[in-house]
Amino acid sequence: MEAAAEFPGRKEELERRIRELEEERDTLIRDITKLKERIENAALEKQVASMEREVDALRAERSALMEKAVVQSTEQATPQQPPAPAEPAHTEAPPFIEATSQP
Repeated sequence: MEAAAEFPGRKEELERRIRELEEERDTLIRDITKLKERIENAALEKQVASMEREVDALRAERSALMEKAVVQSTEQATPQQPPAPAEPAHTEAPPFIEATSQP
């Protein structure tokens, strides 16, 4: 009984400290969870921005290729003038020069 008399408010003090620590633990767990979510969201936002840039570049490339395809198909559909005939090549041999012997 002497031990109980020596520490009359010790039990209440310990219980109060336990409650404080539990509250702090719960607060820390909530804070850690929020911070992890924030970090994860930041990483996801970075990934989204990167993918948006990549998709924009691919859209631009597709658009350019579609325009090029339209131009080429338009050129093929339009009748073109046949090329002018080339001048005929000279197929004749140069005139034969006979050596005449003069007496």
